[in-house]
Amino acid sequence: MNSATIAFTNNLGGKTFRGGGKTYGTLSVAAQSGNSLLSILDTNTFGSLSITAPCCIELTTGAVTTVSNPISIVGSSSNQIGFLPSANNSNSDLALASGSTFQWCAFRGVAFSGSPSITNSFNLGNNSGATINGPTGGGALIGMVG
Repeated sequence: MNSATIAFTNNLGGKTFRGGGKTYGTLSVAAQSGNSLLSILDTNTFGSLSITAPCCIELTTGAVTTVSNPISIVGSSSNQIGFLPSANNSNSDLALASGSTFQWCAFRGVAFSGSPSITNSFNLGNNSGATINGPTGGGALIGMVG
């Protein structure tokens, strides 16, 4: 396992992480401007995942992205974090450690394992393995790619 932090600090125009099916330390993704996104290709394992909103993550259709430690991904009512598959009307797998949480995120085509807690978030369809609880008051889906 590589314990280093892989940091995407400027995602203007979009970036791609091709992991080659290996195990990595932390994947850290900075806020993105415009409609850019980070594409995570291949079946990979990360020790931890850190994402700053606003941000959109595209996961490879049919691949499994595993995060081995509990994560807390938090956007806001005006800056969400989106997760979607690389092909429309398909699914990408997101395998999470028990205790993982998401707030103010949007999901389309994600097959979860690990039963994450998802609150104040948006279900854009074709998700499974987790209950996506909508916003309790206020908030609008802003700037999602896809």
